[in-house]
Amino acid sequence: MGNINVKTSVLVATASLAATLCILMGASMIGSSTQASPSSSAVTGGWVMRDYQGKIAVFQDGNDDPTQVLDIYVNSLPEHDQDLLESGIRIDDQKELQQLIEDYTG
Repeated sequence: MGNINVKTSVLVATASLAATLCILMGASMIGSSTQASPSSSAVTGGWVMRDYQGKIAVFQDGNDDPTQVLDIYVNSLPEHDQDLLESGIRIDDQKELQQLIEDYTG
């Protein structure tokens, strides 16, 4: 009879440990997906850089009026850049926006 109690105790302890590991793994996966959320929200709050009246302009998503117009004429740029600006360059964060502005102005 004592042998059965020991086996039962070991089985219960093993099942408890397995359940704890499953809970921890699930929590870790939820934490990972939560960390990915800010980048997807950054996409909805981004900018588009494109041609506006012949110059490079920055537009916030969903806005038809530019937030900034650079004193750079699109036709003075290489053809590849002109093509990119014609279709619009998607920008997802402030750092990327500043870098792109510096690339064109600097």
